Parts: sequence; C-alpha cells; structure tokens
Amino acid sequence: AAHPYNPVPILQRIFFKRGKWNLNDVSHDKLAGLQIINGEIDTGFINGINNWIKLLLSGMNKYIYAGNDSHGNFNIYRQIKIPMLKLFEKNNQILGKYRTGVFPNNKKDIESVVDALKNGNCFVTNGPLLNFTCDASNINYKMGNKIANHRGKINIHIISTPEFGLINKIIVYKGEIGANKEQECFTLTKPNKYEIIKYYNVETTKDCYFRCEVSIHCVKEKIFALSNPIWFYPVI
Repeated sequence: AAHPYNPVPILQRIFFKRGKWNLNDVSHDKLAGLQIINGEIDTGFINGINNWIKLLLSGMNKYIYAGNDSHGNFNIYRQIKIPMLKLFEKNNQILGKYRTGVFPNNKKDIESVVDALKNGNCFVTNGPLLNFTCDASNINYKMGNKIANHRGKINIHIISTPEFGLINKIIVYKGEIGANKEQECFTLTKPNKYEIIKYYNVETTKDCYFRCEVSIHCVKEKIFALSNPIWFYPVI
C-alpha cells in the first residue's frame, strides 16, 4: 500500500474523487504491508505507525516499508498548487533518503529480493542498519517469521556511521495479540557506539510479536530504524 495514511489534498478529493485507505483495504489478504514512510516525517508517517500497530495487535501479519515519491520529485518535492499559475516546492521526499533494507537469501537474484519483501524480512531506515532475528529450537528466525515456540533468544545488530551519528536508544516492543497496546520489554539508552550487538531472552505463554526501534543521536533531524516483527505462537 503506497503511503496509505498521507492526507489527500482537498482539490484531489473534489475533482479526482481520490479517496482514503480504510481498514478493509489494508486488511486485504493479498496486501503484504504498508509503505508508512513516504520521504518525510509527517502525519502520514505518524498515522501509519499507529495504524500498523493496531493491525498487529488485532492479529494481522502486516509489514512496513519505506520509500520516496520519486516519480516527478527526485531531489525536490514539486507539485502544482494552482494549474497554470502556481507551483509548490519543498526539500522533502529526497530520492534515497528513506529506504527499505532487505535481507534476501540470494542478493544477486531479484526474485529472492521480492520474496524477502513479501515475507517481511526487511526494515525501514533513514540512516542505520538494523538486523533483528531470533534463535529458537536451533533455528535462526528472521524478521517476518512465525515461531511455534514459547521462548527464544532475540538478536539485535545495529550499525551506524559518523554521517548519521551515535546510537542513542534501542527499544524492543512486545505486542500480545488482542491487547490494547504494546509493552516495552527491553530498553538500552545511550550506548554511544556506532555498532552494537545485543541479545535478549524472551518467553511467552500467549500469541505475540516482538519488534525493534532504534534512534540515533542527531540534533538536526530524526534518524531512526524500525524492524518488522517476529511472531511467537507458543505450543504449551
């Protein structure tokens, strides 16, 4: 779903009958997930995060993606404000600023890349790399995977660079299916490193998921990375 929660301009609603994505739209079985970041931190992103979490807590397996409206924008955002009279420009939606990081089984095979995206083995970022996996029953599970077990060891690997800044905060969220909100189950504040590897043991008696958020210390803008979830369906 391409930026489903970005506000629709009133003129487009009136003249082109452009509508908004609703719950039935984003819940469709053939829809893998949502492009919640469209080139900038805006209301579309905030609404996208909140609605994605609601979908996860309701039991849906949906993934997140990032991108930029590069068709016509590339390195500057430009739209027609008044046809034939006025253009509107801003320095957002810069091509390549917000990205989806993918972990395909075969980096040289485009089908493998597409499969990794479809299966949620990817993360969104505007800076650092984030790999979020889990070891359970002698198997290494990736983002987007579902585990038929009640315990596991979560592995967090983050890499930043001086270009983006030092790692400032790591949070692992747990969401129990049917709950009203997520819980912070692991937090690490100000490790002040460019690379970090952490392990965290988890155990549950209820169907749930775990996901990770990373923020980078930067005074100019929000630099971050978000993982896709790993689900637990315990057999007890």
